[in-house]
Amino acid sequence: MAKLISSVKEDKAGIPMNPQERTLSRPVMAFIIQRHDLDGLQLAMKQALRKATCRVFALQVMHVVEFYLLVSFVLTFS
Repeated sequence: MAKLISSVKEDKAGIPMNPQERTLSRPVMAFIIQRHDLDGLQLAMKQALRKATCRVFALQVMHVVEFYLLVSFVLTFS
């Protein structure tokens, strides 16, 4: 287990990393220092939210229709 958890981080070449390099290699820091198309990301997030909302609404409608069909079927044959 001690071999799996190392106190000294190394890069892909096996060279030990200093604390600054270790900090910059974290996913959040790597995201922050990169340039991003924030307008494009915002548009993509809005579209994803709209799609998810439509799917939720469609499933709710489907369940109501399914319940209505089940009730009408039971009442027809009872």
